[in-house]
Amino acid sequence: MGGPSGEINAPRAGAALFLLGLAQAAAALRRAFGEAKDMFTRVCKEDTVFEGEMRLVIADSHFIILAFAFGGEIKAFQGVCPHTNAPLDTADFDGEVLTCPLHNWTWDLRTGDPIHPQESRLAEYPVKIEDGVVYIDTEGVSPLFAER
Repeated sequence: MGGPSGEINAPRAGAALFLLGLAQAAAALRRAFGEAKDMFTRVCKEDTVFEGEMRLVIADSHFIILAFAFGGEIKAFQGVCPHTNAPLDTADFDGEVLTCPLHNWTWDLRTGDPIHPQESRLAEYPVKIEDGVVYIDTEGVSPLFAER
């Protein structure tokens, strides 16, 4: 949501907050009607996530990075930096390594493990793909944060 100098892009921030509100409402409805704890949430079509690329999605009020590393599979990780809690939607992704745009922290998006510094891995969410649709289960998964 921030640009190169850290300024806030108001239209993007507003759209993200609107989508977050919709996701929170959907999650509240699922809880109210007692859906199963291992409920997967539809986030996108599989053909919108390309090998070597990543995208930000929202599932049950969680900002999530969907990444399709070269030679790997689609994986889902927390979409906020463990250091600053800033959204990682503008992070650089070279097909394997995600780099935070604020402080250049890096993670291997095949595993979620930190590269530099070795502070905090990224929380990983279960993913399933059925009939060309990507689903994420957020139950019991919370973003991880560095001790800094």
